[in-house]
This record gives sequence, structure tokens and C-alpha cells, in this order.
Amino acid sequence: MVRIMLAAIAVVLLTPALAHGATNAGKLRGTVAVKQTNRDVLVIATRRGDVESARVTARQLRHARVGARLALVGKRLADGSLHVTKLRRLGSAKRARLSVVILKAKARRLLVAGGGSAFSIGLTRGTRLLADKGSVRPGRQVEADVDLSDDGPVGTKLHDDGDAPMIDFSGVVTAIGTSSFTVTSEGIATVVQLPAGVTLPAVVQVGSEVEIVAAISAPR
Repeated sequence: MVRIMLAAIAVVLLTPALAHGATNAGKLRGTVAVKQTNRDVLVIATRRGDVESARVTARQLRHARVGARLALVGKRLADGSLHVTKLRRLGSAKRARLSVVILKAKARRLLVAGGGSAFSIGLTRGTRLLADKGSVRPGRQVEADVDLSDDGPVGTKLHDDGDAPMIDFSGVVTAIGTSSFTVTSEGIATVVQLPAGVTLPAVVQVGSEVEIVAAISAPR
């Protein structure tokens, strides 16, 4: 189980009143790498490999396909995501590059975080061998070249960029303890350890969707 040590002011409840207030107008171009129907979020990979979260309507989500290259216009929200008001299809792509931080490494997939979203990247035989060497582990920044499919991106190449100083991801709170709480995304649970003297805001309850900004302290 990955344990994450929180940075200061690290837990944001994702509700319209607290985290979704619009700030500045924003534009984004990139490829749909992941569709998260439970959050109405498109995970977008830019040409440079940056990963961003685009919050869309249920209708926009239904019509957007994995691999679609899109031009999106909307408002930047307090959690850094883009609240999309308009989107336009530019074409399609079969591959993308994702710059992400590893949350958990499993035998056949990685749970990663990027752009405020947590999602899985499947591993081919070659990338599984790389992951088994131990350099691909929680808390590491990686550049992943992926093939895109409705079942999720599959990594064909992984490049280790070293330790990530911070991590930013979202999920649903599934358990709260006295010194930690558990956030689950895509069926994988991550324990977030609270520093001494720090308590969760009372508004954060089991079932809350939260954004975590934290420093990882994982077994080496």
C-alpha cells in the first residue's frame, strides 16, 4: 500500500461551492487519453506530454472518443481543471505521450496521477520487465508513450524522470481513520497519511471526491 505524506493545505473537496469556482478563461488542445464517466472528466494529453483534466457535460462525454484530438474552450477552475463550454474535433490519434507520477505499480498496470486525475496505464511485456527492475515505483515521474484504446492507455515505452517532488490526483474517500484516510480511484486504494497534529476538514467525509496535493513517502 502506498502511503502519502500530505503537504500543507493539501486536501480540497471537489464541489461546485469549494473547488469548482471559475477563475480565468482557458483553452486546451490535445488528445483524449482516458474517459472517466464517474467524474464526467476527459483526461487530455497535450502534444508536449502534459496531462490535464477537462470537466465536460454528460453529453460531451458520450460523444468524445478516446484518441480524439480536440480543441477545448472553457473556464479554469480553482482545482486547475478546465470546465469546458465548447469543444471541437480536430482529428484522431492512436498514440500519445503522458507525463505522470506513479501512485502504485502492479504486475500488469500502473496507477498514475497527472493533471489532477488518477488513472491506470496497462503494461506490455516489455514495460512490465522495466517495471520489475524497481526503478518504476511509487513517487517516480515517468514519460509514458502509450497506445490508446477504450480499455485504457497501454504503455509501450517508459522513461524514468526521477523522483517527483509533489503529486496531484483526485479520488473518492472510502475510509477515514485517526491519522490517515483512504482515497480510491479506478478500484485501487491509496492510504494518505496525515502529519502529526493535522486533521481533515469536517466537510470531508466518506464518499467525498477530493483532490490531493502531497509529497510521497513510499517504501524504496
